[in-house]
Amino acid sequence: LVCGDITIDKTVDNAEPVIGDNVTFTITVSNTGPNDFFDVTVTEDLPTGYDLVSFETSTGTFSPAADEWFIETLSANTTETLSIVAEVLPTGDYLNTVSVSTSTPTDSNTSNNTSEASTDPLCLEIFNEFSPNNDGVNDMFTITCIERFPNNEISIFNRYGILVYKTRGYNNDWNGKANVSGIAKKDELLPSDTYYYVLTMNSVERPMTGWLYLTK
Repeated sequence: LVCGDITIDKTVDNAEPVIGDNVTFTITVSNTGPNDFFDVTVTEDLPTGYDLVSFETSTGTFSPAADEWFIETLSANTTETLSIVAEVLPTGDYLNTVSVSTSTPTDSNTSNNTSEASTDPLCLEIFNEFSPNNDGVNDMFTITCIERFPNNEISIFNRYGILVYKTRGYNNDWNGKANVSGIAKKDELLPSDTYYYVLTMNSVERPMTGWLYLTK
């Protein structure tokens, strides 16, 4: 007679990450006792919205290729964990489901053998090209959803690493004019060229960097 019960739970440390951020999924498998379970296989198929970065188990072995965490012995009244760090991709499925697929003996209660955790990535997207020529089309350097990060700070540099624009609380209102003294006069429209940005937001773990092209 099998009286023990295996339970599984999954959590994620950040439910609203920015695209490109890393999130950590924590999978917890417990044996409520009183008997031990052997050859426990947990199926963890990372969905298409993520790219595996690293993983760590408290016991057993995890095979990303097979999408399986194998625990040779899950003793009564013990809990084991699998942590998975994954990069959030721009598109894909963000619902991560984990389940106990096999065990010896077979778990008598399978109603708690599946758990889910999902993220809802923020729509932050940086448009790398703009043309501030006052034609009403693409006149401003645009970052979608930037209004969700009112404490942001952005710095723009030219190809020589010289700061040409800097502001706090950016809100899609840069028209290509310098606001610092340098190679261009303040409030002067910068020449057509490739520039580089550093965008910092309090809720994002690291600055976002990249290029942008200004064309007149």
